[in-house]
Amino acid sequence: MKEKKIDFVKCQSDNFLIGRDQHYEGDVRAPNGYPLSLIAVISFELIAEILKGQIDEQAIDKTQKMYFFSYYDPDDYYLDYISYHGTKEEFDFINEGYVQTKTSGEHEYKFNKQLFYSIKTSEFNHGMSFMGGEPKFLQNEDYSALDDYYFIGQILGMDLPEDLADLFYLHENIAYFYVKKDLTKGLFFVQST
Repeated sequence: MKEKKIDFVKCQSDNFLIGRDQHYEGDVRAPNGYPLSLIAVISFELIAEILKGQIDEQAIDKTQKMYFFSYYDPDDYYLDYISYHGTKEEFDFINEGYVQTKTSGEHEYKFNKQLFYSIKTSEFNHGMSFMGGEPKFLQNEDYSALDDYYFIGQILGMDLPEDLADLFYLHENIAYFYVKKDLTKGLFFVQST
C-alpha cells in the first residue's frame, strides 16, 4: 500500500484503534508480573490492505484482529521496556514480553472503546505518522531481526490526542508497528527522536 497519512478521531471504526486500557478483560503480563496495557488493535482486514501484493490475501482471516500490549507505568521510567534501536540485546529484551501481541484467534479481548481513537487515513502525507510504505527515521544499528516482519505503520507521539501524550513515554518518540511475515504475531517498539 502506498504510504497514507493518519489522523485520530474518537472511536468510529475498528480497523486501527490506538489508546490505552489498563483494565481490559484478559490478563497479559510482563515477565516481572506487571500487567501490560492494551494500546492498539489492528484488524487483519487493514493488514491485508496495507500488505496488498506482498501477501496472499486469500490466506488471511480478515475477521481477526491483532492486539498490541505495552508496558506502561506512569510512576516509573518505562521507556527502556519498550525501546528498540537495532541491537540484538534490545530485540531479545522487548521480545521477552514487555511488549506483546495476541490475535483474536487466541482470545477475544474486551476493552473500553471509549479510551481509543480510530485512525483515519488520507493520501496526502508529509508527516511522521502514517500507515504503509517504508518506515522513516528508523535509527539504524542492525535491523536484520526485522527481516521476518512487514512494516505496518508508525506514529509520532506528538500527533496523538492530548490524553495519550505519554503513550510512548515522551511525545517526541516514534512508535513502529510490524507484523510477522507468517502473520502469527506483531511487533511494537518505540524510538527516541
